[in-house]
Amino acid sequence: MAGAEIKGINGADRYLFENAVYVLTPEDNVPQQQLIFLSDLLSATGARIRVMLASLHDQLVATVSHIPHLSAVALVHLTGGREEDLMMAAGGFRDTTRIASSTPELWEDIIFSNRDILLDKLDEFIAQLAEIKSALQAGDIQAMHEKLSRAKAIRDLIPRVRRGLMPGFSDLICIVPDQPGIIGSLGSILNQHKINIVDIEILRAREGDGGTIRLGVPSPEDAEQAVQALLAQNIKAWVK
Repeated sequence: MAGAEIKGINGADRYLFENAVYVLTPEDNVPQQQLIFLSDLLSATGARIRVMLASLHDQLVATVSHIPHLSAVALVHLTGGREEDLMMAAGGFRDTTRIASSTPELWEDIIFSNRDILLDKLDEFIAQLAEIKSALQAGDIQAMHEKLSRAKAIRDLIPRVRRGLMPGFSDLICIVPDQPGIIGSLGSILNQHKINIVDIEILRAREGDGGTIRLGVPSPEDAEQAVQALLAQNIKAWVK
């Protein structure tokens, strides 16, 4: 589960599989020895190996990969390519629709190879949108609040759930100004204390008005030390 929206050799990356999830879906007749051999070989790339049924794999990727891609496509089409719409496309829209820049030919193959499951998931997705639309039409603030709250609760689980697939890490949050090299500065501060950044996420970015960044570091002790190091540089930070 790795890659980028860049086509061809220009998208090559020597660290492509480092910390990425690599799923193997062996049939029942595959010898265990071969599975172990392939797992060991792939582990050398830095990939995190998981073994599961092909049917389960197809269900999961339809939900967390294929539907998001089609959603991004639909969102981009909502703009109609109009300059005034694109001019207002801030960080949230860009982050949500980034994957729509992927190679169409590649995604045609992916989508149609998982067609039946994807059709079912699209029905589920449309049903979710219909519930949101219904609450909006009815002016049902409580239903909308429950929908938004439930989504937030689930989304906030992602870093913790992901620890089962990626190397363990602890989170810290920091607020930084909008200026060139700020992410590099964060890395430099932590590097001075020999703290490795194993995960990073821009939670909010507003041009000219700073942003909020989540950093993942190897341990709770590293997180506490990182916070103290950042505070010493007048960067507001706390352990999540």
